[in-house]
Amino acid sequence: MKEIITSIEIRSNPEKVWKVLTDFQLYKYWNPFIIEIAGSPTKGEKIKIELRTAAQKTRVYRPVITKVDPPTELRWHGKALLPLILNGEHIFTIQENEGHDSIFTQKEIFKGLGAYLGNARMFNDIRKSFQMMNSSLKIRAEGY
Repeated sequence: MKEIITSIEIRSNPEKVWKVLTDFQLYKYWNPFIIEIAGSPTKGEKIKIELRTAAQKTRVYRPVITKVDPPTELRWHGKALLPLILNGEHIFTIQENEGHDSIFTQKEIFKGLGAYLGNARMFNDIRKSFQMMNSSLKIRAEGY
């Protein structure tokens, strides 16, 4: 198992952050990492995600949304075509801090052979991609 976790403080309430996070149709206008999502933030929905990492690698995934808990948590789970190669659970959480602002956390839990065999460059690219998205979400939610 391998985990990548990033967080950012956003000067906006969790409801506004949630609204930006779950408006999938607008990702193409602000999100440099997840450049498109087809589908809706509904538990059980199979969505199509197009990613562009910080290293400009593009990929398409088709995970299933496993948790929708407004305005605090959104999760999806994806599997590789071949079993046991690489599965990932992507988790977004939004917590209200003392000042009624938000702490946004993005986390991926990788399981399977790919989690053990993946190189540091790949995981660093993913971490940088998360940080790019976090910063863009902060700008968008604070300007909302």
